[in-house]
This record gives sequence, structure tokens and C-alpha cells, in this order.
Amino acid sequence: MVRKVIGYGWGLLLMSGCQIGMGPPSYIPERALQPVVMATTSPVVLQPPLMTSPSSSPLPAPLQPVPSPTGNDDSQPLPQVSSPVGSVPVVSGILSGSGSSGGSTSAVEPDFYISDVVLTDTGESIMGADSPAVLSTNYTDSLPILITLKGQFKTEPTLTEPLMRFTYEPGLLHQTFTGEEPGARILLDDSLLLEPVSVGLREIQIALSPQFLTDLQHSGLHTLRLIAAGVEATQQIRIIGQDAVADLLPVVVETAVQNGAEQSQWLRIEGHHYFINPGANRVWWKDQELPVNSVEILSTGQSILWARLPLDAELQAGDQLIIPNPLHKVTFKASLIYG
Repeated sequence: MVRKVIGYGWGLLLMSGCQIGMGPPSYIPERALQPVVMATTSPVVLQPPLMTSPSSSPLPAPLQPVPSPTGNDDSQPLPQVSSPVGSVPVVSGILSGSGSSGGSTSAVEPDFYISDVVLTDTGESIMGADSPAVLSTNYTDSLPILITLKGQFKTEPTLTEPLMRFTYEPGLLHQTFTGEEPGARILLDDSLLLEPVSVGLREIQIALSPQFLTDLQHSGLHTLRLIAAGVEATQQIRIIGQDAVADLLPVVVETAVQNGAEQSQWLRIEGHHYFINPGANRVWWKDQELPVNSVEILSTGQSILWARLPLDAELQAGDQLIIPNPLHKVTFKASLIYG
């Protein structure tokens, strides 16, 4: 039995004359101009046994974020993915009251830096390993958490909230950031776009939706990166998660092999509890670790993980897919069989 997959390629959306950069086609699944159409060849569908049946209707085809029109060991941060913006000047954040970062002292404050990160509702700092407060979230909570960045954010052109707006296709809740739009943005762990609420010269308020974000259940230091006008500023915030919650073990519902651009092959893994940060996910097939490019999280809580397969990969009935889970130090195994 071979199942047709409709709309699993990612789309490219044109909005207000702005074409969204999609990244190098040799490293991401094939994308198409809107609308997303049925694949010309049906991918091989693989189904692990003893799993719940996937929905009979195709999942929404997720898009890259689109700029809206201007009208256990907790001491280390999660693994970081490569900076999606290429080479830009980095302005280190200045610690509150110290005028220094990493031991260096500046007599004159730079024009672009983060001096503190606080919970908006309480004003308590969550910046750094010794912060007086922490960010704590519930995996299923849909209520956004408001966070305020303090410092100085002088850019040319002036940084404004409309420049940082973005939107997702309906049905898509979170997605790994892999493009270059919006040009002005705030990222968590170089992988998740954070929504701007208000933007000023001295304060920027952002909203973080914790719903279905496994990343936020990994206790420790996480990186906030503000990018605008060719410069960036970074700071780390302290998060306490539910590391030992057994309900967050990875679950595989369905897998499929899909051809991508430039003769690439991709393993599409649909399930639950994958990290938005690609570097925090590890996928093994046979004796090979597959590079994870991105993860999408739907409003239903389902996750879709894209891992790149070797060009000569030939998946066989009985092959095992192994996904280590950093939250629990356990390994989840699923046998792959042809559908």
C-alpha cells in the first residue's frame, strides 16, 4: 500500500511584495511557490507498529514565518544551531550594574545591547545563571509569557514593532527558524522566533507562548538573541522545566521518505515532543546519525521533524529509528516497516 502525501512540501508565501528567503535548497526539503500542490511522485510511507493511527486528512503545509505588512545538569544551554543570518557584528550584552560582559569593560555604552531580561509582570530578572528569578512554564499552557528586554536599541533605521512582525500559516503553532525574514527579530536558542509586543529605544517587550514547546522543559540557560540592522545582542536566561515528566517522552506516529531539492532525501517523522531547536534532537537510523534540519509544531500538539537521509539510503522493513531524549536520558526505538 502506497499513500499519497498532499502538501507536505513547504510553501513560499509572497506578501506585500516581499519574497521570503528559504535558505539553501540543498539543505532543506523541497519548497514550492504557492499554492502547495500534490507531489508528482508518492513518497514511501513507513509506519512504526503499536502507534496511534494518524489523521486521514493531510496536515497543513507549514510555511516559513512571514513578515506582516507594516500597517539533571542545568549548567549548560541547549545545543545551538548555526546562526541563520550569516556573519554579522555581535554586540555582547552588558550585565546590569557592571558595565561588562565576559570580563571586558567599556567606558562608553554601545548603542545596541541588552542590560537585563525581566519577567514583565513582576519585574524580576531571569538573566544569567545567578538570576533572582527563573522562567518556569507548563507544557500545555497556551497563555503567553511576557518578557521585557532592557538596554539600548538604537539602530538605523529605527527599530520598530512592525519591522519585527511575522505570522504563521493557520494551524502552525511553532517552527524552527531557518530563513532571514523578518530582518529584525528575537530568537530563543537561535531557533524560535519570539513575538514582539512593544518596541522602544530602551525596552522591548516580547511574548513567549510555551504551549507544546519541549525546549522550555529543559532546565538551564537558554540564549536570547536580538538581531536588527546588521548587529546583534545576546544574553542568556534561566529556565526551570519539568525535566522528569514521563509524558514528554518522544512519540513516533508516522514516518515517510520524501524527495527534496537537488536530489536530497528526507525522513519526515510525525509524532510528539520534539524540540524546536534542531541541535537538541538526535535521530539514528542503523549506525548513522541523521542531521535534523527543522521541526514544526501544529496547534494540535503534533510535531513534524525533518531529518536528512544519505543519498544512497535504502530503508528496509525492520529498520529501527532511535531517538535519544535529553530530558530523560532514555532512548526511544521504533521499528520502521513499509506501508
